[in-house]
Amino acid sequence: MMTKVENREFMPELQNKSSASFQAFEKEFKEQMRDLYKHIEDYQDVVIHELTQGSIVVNYMVLLKLPASTKANETLKTIPNELINAITSSTTCNESCEGDNFE
Repeated sequence: MMTKVENREFMPELQNKSSASFQAFEKEFKEQMRDLYKHIEDYQDVVIHELTQGSIVVNYMVLLKLPASTKANETLKTIPNELINAITSSTTCNESCEGDNFE
């Protein structure tokens, strides 16, 4: 997934995952995502793949814990819509808010 953080300015240090800037951003981002996805039962965490310019563009993956059961396939079908609903209900969305690109 990708999202844009418009109220923060990108700094080159954010490209280095071991930098203090990246780690501070990651901590804050994970806290906000935990709050955003709190209603998704199997939500575990997010992993940031990279941060790039454009305010700060976050390329991340949502980690879910799915039960090993006969309902696993059914659960997998509903999760993408639940994630999109969580994001769109917490942001002001305009015409550019499509697919995996939320601004």
